[in-house]
Amino acid sequence: MAFYLRSGLLPGLLALLSATAQAQTTPAAPSDTLRKAEVLQHPDATAQQTPGTLTLRPVAGGRARILVPAAFRPLDKDAISLKYPIQGGPQEAYSDNALAVNLAFRQGPNPMTQAQLSADIADKMVKAFSARQPGFKDLGHGLKTINGRQVVYLEFMADVPLSDKPNDRVYNLMFITDAGGQVLVCTFNCVERLQKQWQPAAQQIMNSLQVP
Repeated sequence: MAFYLRSGLLPGLLALLSATAQAQTTPAAPSDTLRKAEVLQHPDATAQQTPGTLTLRPVAGGRARILVPAAFRPLDKDAISLKYPIQGGPQEAYSDNALAVNLAFRQGPNPMTQAQLSADIADKMVKAFSARQPGFKDLGHGLKTINGRQVVYLEFMADVPLSDKPNDRVYNLMFITDAGGQVLVCTFNCVERLQKQWQPAAQQIMNSLQVP
């Protein structure tokens, strides 16, 4: 199942932070990458029920590090475009084989500094998502310090846009900081039936974020 923020929300979010988002070059895909053909075929219908081992790995072109489930596989550029068919989607994404649990990243080119990050950004995100994201339910938002850095976060539930299953809902944790002078947007999501197992891991993943 492909699920994502409603079309226009991520670019709108980046506009709140600074300028309109633009695409960046995606790094070469590792050999274990999930490719477009596999995404179309849904290679494994069984979602990963528990996080398992979490491994600290570089993301955003090496500008940050974060815990990623060891069993997750990176998606190549074409697979990302298929799974996130929206303007301003992520540049880097990781999923379990069922594509039911996902971790994605988008960086820049919007300028951002630690001084610009504030709880007001989280409040604006809640207002924007409440107006445009079907089934939006705020589970918590604000500003926190993670490994010495200011991070804006928003935790929420939402319906799956364009889903053929009207009762589909998704748990989301979005968190934002700066890296290399640019905004870094990180998103974790999973289907609602896996929320209980994955919500603590999502928060652990967020709290592991390191930006040198």
